[in-house]
Amino acid sequence: MSIDQTSAGTFDMGRVVTATFASVQKHAVILLPASLVLVGITQALSVFSMTGVDPTKIFTSPMYWLAMLASLVGGTLLQAFVIHVVVDGHRGNQPSIGNSLSAALRSAIPLVLTSILVSIGVGLGMILLVVPGLILLVMWSVAVPVVVVEGLGPVAAIGRSRALTKGSRWAIFGLALVAIILMYVISLAIYGFNFAAMSTAMQSPDIIRIVASILVGSITTVLMYAGIAAIYSELRMVKEGVANDQLAAAFD
Repeated sequence: MSIDQTSAGTFDMGRVVTATFASVQKHAVILLPASLVLVGITQALSVFSMTGVDPTKIFTSPMYWLAMLASLVGGTLLQAFVIHVVVDGHRGNQPSIGNSLSAALRSAIPLVLTSILVSIGVGLGMILLVVPGLILLVMWSVAVPVVVVEGLGPVAAIGRSRALTKGSRWAIFGLALVAIILMYVISLAIYGFNFAAMSTAMQSPDIIRIVASILVGSITTVLMYAGIAAIYSELRMVKEGVANDQLAAAFD
């Protein structure tokens, strides 16, 4: 199985990047506070669950698994929230926190199930020499937008994502790689490029670095999820000729 079975065609990476930053800038007053709350809660739980815990016993800690569950649910709902804001904004609307949050909550169960299936599949793929996991990560990268916009169930959304990304996977992989590297460098910069400080931060947290991490994490998370929405919009336009306003019409 190759990462991309056909040429990328007219998938425009520059257009995706431009749309991502434009959407975040336009709707920052809605996106960033929501991200701060959810990222702050999940990171606080993560710090609390790992502080003072023996690393060899972390997987037996109930708080660790509670933090992992909160991270999965919170991250999935935040992604759905960002996608709704971005796509609805494509029509020139001014999305509201209430409407976007309601849209995320309405599809909460299929969204979480989709995220679990994707996480399991990618995780197993990573165990198999990493490459299969990367392939699945790219193939299934727009499964959540499919659930939010098209209302499909988890299995159908994963199949739909596979079909949409076919022919554009190398471009998507390139965008993802650049984004991951940038987020890692930013995270490392918070700890003064000190690998030891970064690796032990959860066991002996520094409040200033935690706050900085939440702020940076909130911004990068919004950018990442807005980027996924932009990739989905680009794929629909390239493969099916569906304009952004037609995508947003799904919310009417």
